[in-house]
Amino acid sequence: IMVIEKKFSQIIYKIFTKKLPKKIAVAVSGGLDSMALLLLFKNVFHKEIEIFCLTVDHNIRENSHLDAKFVANFCQKNSINCTILKSYLENPPEADIEGSLREVRYNLLTEFCQQNKIKHLFTAHHEQDLAENFLIRLFRGSGIDGLAAIDTTIFTNKINIIRPLLEFSKDNLRQYLQSKKVDWTEDETNDDE
Repeated sequence: IMVIEKKFSQIIYKIFTKKLPKKIAVAVSGGLDSMALLLLFKNVFHKEIEIFCLTVDHNIRENSHLDAKFVANFCQKNSINCTILKSYLENPPEADIEGSLREVRYNLLTEFCQQNKIKHLFTAHHEQDLAENFLIRLFRGSGIDGLAAIDTTIFTNKINIIRPLLEFSKDNLRQYLQSKKVDWTEDETNDDE
């Protein structure tokens, strides 16, 4: 478990070669990956960096507000700033609903960051997301450029979106949370192929 925290620390110091930012935002759904990311930041960097947890309630799934509440309760118990951002997609499209929700989510997250002068937003994409992303693009007929791996950092809406968990497997993250006795929520839509 210390190995995971040490590896995470090395990745963050590699991203910020000069000095750590004073504050960051972490996008947290309540799922295994994002809860592990939030916990890693809390356990490794809580003295150096002010952490803002951002969770988006899309209000589309019946229990989405419970996931947001779960994240907020965890943050309250652990003295982490938490903001629940409410989605504004009133009539979700029939096709590519995930793409539409992703766009809304990133707009809400980056707007919050801009308003609060936070330059860095962290998301919990991990090793398996790379493989999944590759397969999705392959099936869509992407060329070589389209099949390229997920970048660790992208710049969107004047915010650096950083994915520090790309070298971690879902099993690593699960073991980390279990060792720290931290729960997470399961989004039933993840089971929908």
